[in-house]
Amino acid sequence: MGAARPLTFGPDEMSRLKAIVLEARFELRGGGTYTFVENFPARYIADLTKRPKLKRRLKVVCACGNGTAGALAPQALEKIGCEVVLLGCDLGYSFP
Repeated sequence: MGAARPLTFGPDEMSRLKAIVLEARFELRGGGTYTFVENFPARYIADLTKRPKLKRRLKVVCACGNGTAGALAPQALEKIGCEVVLLGCDLGYSFP
């Protein structure tokens, strides 16, 4: 999440956003929709990895900063033929 390219929200901005959400300091507007996609993670990884595989095996460090990418990036890299070293791939739910 970012404020302006290429800047991303830091702890102060995320704390302000958290307060807005938890204190419901916003107006609800209609018009949105929700669509459930069955087995989304597997379908997304399959789409990402349907391209040709690597010609040689690479050893890569998958550094996800305990963010959302940790849920999918390691599997996607393995499927294209990488040897993956995990770094910060456990999802962290306590930020900030």
